[in-house]
Amino acid sequence: MQLIDLTLRKKRKHKIVHGHSNTVPCTQCGKIHGHPTEGRTRSQEERDKISKGNTGKRLTSEQKENMSIAQKLSYKNGKVIWNKGIKMSDEFRLKCSESHKGKPHPQKISSFKGRHHTEESKLKSSISHKKKFQDPEFLKRFAKGRSKASVKSASHMPNKFETRVVSIVNEACLSDEYKYNDGWIIIGNCIPDIVNVKDKKIIEANGCYYHKCLKCYPKSGEFKLNKDSTNERIKIYNSNGWDTLVIWEHEMKDIEVLKNKIIEFNDNK
Repeated sequence: MQLIDLTLRKKRKHKIVHGHSNTVPCTQCGKIHGHPTEGRTRSQEERDKISKGNTGKRLTSEQKENMSIAQKLSYKNGKVIWNKGIKMSDEFRLKCSESHKGKPHPQKISSFKGRHHTEESKLKSSISHKKKFQDPEFLKRFAKGRSKASVKSASHMPNKFETRVVSIVNEACLSDEYKYNDGWIIIGNCIPDIVNVKDKKIIEANGCYYHKCLKCYPKSGEFKLNKDSTNERIKIYNSNGWDTLVIWEHEMKDIEVLKNKIIEFNDNK
């Protein structure tokens, strides 16, 4: 019995050392070896053990390259996808449908569901995004992608507040020179909200909640961060020869006062 065990071990070791594939010849001896577990079904306990052992592991670039080469060789040597050309019967489709009913799609389950960002993670994310926008190449890619997406998706179109600001501004100035900027104009490392290219004027439409204005959110700890960010943007615009006006959402409560403010800004050449 001991001799048989040793023989099996030697055979198994030979297969593992020389590599195993049903279609790719061994790189050492030139023969085609079968997989050590070919024809054998793993128990659920074994599967769980393998799954636990692989959790958190990532393939190296070398491993990925080797796998890619092996896969290409196997197809070159006649390997056929097991379900190629096979059509599923209506009965099988119905079984699959019934087994998946009531279960959420694995790809649609967000790993962040039910969780919330801490103040520390918000700050880290903010710093990281600011660094990205310092890179001119990233800004070009971002603007290009945003412009394309704005045609297909409403998420890159102006929100209700911005749309209303554009309308009020053009009404007050008796023109249509002010346009919403969906990324086609980048100044420094910033993308202004509303621009008048002819007179080089910019209007920033700041939502009170998002930008945490002091009037509406006096106790907000984020106000200083957003205020500094707005001031930095104005400095960048001014240094590039653009005049800037900031309109806060709460100013929409008195349209006449807002219009006078806009007219004064527009007339100031």
